[in-house]
Amino acid sequence: MDTMSILFTEVILISILLGSQCLQFNVLNTGNVYQFSSPENTGNNGESLGTVTCTENGGASLAGPVTYAILQPVSVPFVFDSSSGILSLQNEEILDYEQTQQYIFDVSCSYDSDSSINATASVTFLVGPVNEFKPVFSDVSLQVSISELTPFGMVLVARDSSGTRQYTVSDEDSGPDGVLRFLPSSANPPELNQDFSLSMDGSLILTQTIELDSGVTSVRRVTYQIRVCDGNRVEADCPSLDVVLLIRSDNDNLPMFEQDKYTVTVSESVPIGTSLITVVCTDADRNGVGEFSGITVGEPNAPVLIPNERNGTVFLQENLDFENSPVVTATLVCLDSGGLQDIAMLMITIIPDVSEETSSSTNTEGIVSGGKCIIIMNTCIHVCTLNHQYTAQPSPLVFTDTDLGLAVSVSVVVTAAFFMTIGFLTGLLVTHLCSLKKAAEGQANIGPTSPTSPVYEEVSPKEVELTTNQAYESVRL
Repeated sequence: MDTMSILFTEVILISILLGSQCLQFNVLNTGNVYQFSSPENTGNNGESLGTVTCTENGGASLAGPVTYAILQPVSVPFVFDSSSGILSLQNEEILDYEQTQQYIFDVSCSYDSDSSINATASVTFLVGPVNEFKPVFSDVSLQVSISELTPFGMVLVARDSSGTRQYTVSDEDSGPDGVLRFLPSSANPPELNQDFSLSMDGSLILTQTIELDSGVTSVRRVTYQIRVCDGNRVEADCPSLDVVLLIRSDNDNLPMFEQDKYTVTVSESVPIGTSLITVVCTDADRNGVGEFSGITVGEPNAPVLIPNERNGTVFLQENLDFENSPVVTATLVCLDSGGLQDIAMLMITIIPDVSEETSSSTNTEGIVSGGKCIIIMNTCIHVCTLNHQYTAQPSPLVFTDTDLGLAVSVSVVVTAAFFMTIGFLTGLLVTHLCSLKKAAEGQANIGPTSPTSPVYEEVSPKEVELTTNQAYESVRL
């Protein structure tokens, strides 16, 4: 071998020797670490996930072909193209963020002619999340029954045991796409947002006491819809949970009579079974617990009864007697179905029936037979003839209208008293005339005779008018 050949061979050997010390990875990242990433669900579709490159020291071209490999032992779903350094997924491998978020492994490159001349570098491969799963509620709907008196601030449903009902939400996404956001559905009626509020953790809270008394049903049924979103998912794509709220009416109102006291004025001759008055009782609790149930009479032996408790008409059930009791009372009781009650007083004022015969109290002492009876304004005047004395016999006043008011009755009594007075004065005048006549006949002292029934003789209207006028003129003088 000539000198030139020997020299060329030595240069190659020196270059190869120096090359084993100068082969390096062309890592653009700091720390001699490659960083690659790809979103999850990436599969083996021939797509390049990254490339590693070896050069000589200083970036010089390689002195020959090199082989790229992943250093073992490590289990990764990747593979290098041994000649190009292109990183890809192995067959049937798919990246899954929920399973593995990152991979860290070492790679090497070496000359094919001499594997001892090589270099190594680290690779960090990040798997990016994809919001591929929607949140899932444990229930399609929840039903919660509460009272209308439930205090505000109570937690109705929650994701833990703090509420009256519990539910859960699951999301197979991890990371930012697994962060849940709870929000009221835009489909909820606006008034529900006044009665309820939804916290950030998904708890439904009663914000004010709900009143059902103005409603028409005993149970108010409302549906509040909760939506849950994850990541940056828009509301229209978020699942929802229907919370069905059954709000029951409560007996929180007393039944109430329209008046505390009712008064009725009737004649004592009204027959049994007469309708006296109709009373009204109302209850703000409607069609549910505590609604108005009926009106009754409180005393078992009351003079009145209410046969139809829902109607409230009061009927007389026994005869009235002014002489026995001019005023009778009864207690009216209004009940509701929950046991609450209100009471009112019924006062019945009785007008005496003037058609009843008044008791006579005639003094027959000194009366002899043969007297004449003069009837003046219902007053019987016995006028003496010859030696007869007189007496006054009251005649009954007869009224056929049993519905006379108290004012008319007083007027009749006053008028009758006036004419009775005139009759009485007339009687005194007649007595005086009889005494004068007896004195003239020499019979000044006539003792009392045995009582006998007076003889009543009819006097013509003219005689009555004459006698009355004379008596009136005498009194006037």
